[in-house]
Amino acid sequence: MSESWPDCNAEKGQQLPQSITISKFSAARGKEIQIMRKSLSSTTGTKLAFQKLSTHMRRRAMSHNVKRLPRRLREIHLNQMKKSGIPPKQKRPSRKYRRRPYNLLSDYMRRQRRHRWLDTHIWHAKRFRMIEKWGYKLPLRPCDRAFRACYRATVNHCLLQDISYYNCVEIKGNYNIIVSNFKEITDPNIGLTIAAKSFAKGSREGKITLFRSDGSKKAIGIIYFHWKPSQTDNKHVLWIWIHAAYYTETLNTLINCFKLELSYETSYVSKDNIELKELKLELNRFRLTGSLSNAVLQNCFQITKDKKCTEKWEKKCEMVTDNSHLQKEYWSNLKNTSSTTGLPRILFCH
Repeated sequence: MSESWPDCNAEKGQQLPQSITISKFSAARGKEIQIMRKSLSSTTGTKLAFQKLSTHMRRRAMSHNVKRLPRRLREIHLNQMKKSGIPPKQKRPSRKYRRRPYNLLSDYMRRQRRHRWLDTHIWHAKRFRMIEKWGYKLPLRPCDRAFRACYRATVNHCLLQDISYYNCVEIKGNYNIIVSNFKEITDPNIGLTIAAKSFAKGSREGKITLFRSDGSKKAIGIIYFHWKPSQTDNKHVLWIWIHAAYYTETLNTLINCFKLELSYETSYVSKDNIELKELKLELNRFRLTGSLSNAVLQNCFQITKDKKCTEKWEKKCEMVTDNSHLQKEYWSNLKNTSSTTGLPRILFCH
């Protein structure tokens, strides 16, 4: 590519070429351009990097803080500082970072000496007002206005609540002995007892009101129970969920009623081979409310197709393999139902 140049200096005796090739012209003067750019960015001279800026662009403490300079001059300024022998000052870590413990997990355990945290404590502590109650650190109310959001979730979707302050107690033993002892601390006139047929097969959870065993018939509180599906009469398992407000009183009532003796730290045994075990720190409890609660559960937990895994699980949980296909069908149908009442009943045990 070539261009013609006007002979504007012909009168002075200088003759210019009529046309030049731009590519050759720029290639011939490439070194000159590089030298010019280097001289513009070089630090030779008496002025420092921040002194080259115009007055309106200068900021206070530019010589100490590199980040106050434009990005194109920061590296030049650092090189000048190195040549002068003055090491660049590093920014001091923030107070929040300096106060951070070396081992965060051990610090969390230390802070739970007086009041135990829920597993969702960190999430709640950022969004809720926390209170100390019943030996736990519990969320009281949200910091923002969340009533309408919770209402919409309950009506249209799903609302999840962490109620892990309900503590679980496991009772093992003969079915008849367990039922007969519970008759002393419950009242059949109030409602269904733990011996009701609707609860005995382990297909649903029930609740009863517990009373003191000293003969005063004073109510302790409502407890939730669930029978584990079992095949033998001598190995029935009953899970009881107790509120933290009256957990200690309920535990003492059960120990006196079944005449249990301490065998281990959290285990008790009676002469009738009734075993009681505290599962206070082993299980969590969540409450799901809403029309899509079943669908949320079904999407979160999926049945594995690995045969080896299912065989190990069936042996460990003592499940009946004859009804496994019914249980899988039950779980797959759970997605399209808003209530468990619309699902067919399945047999968990013979």
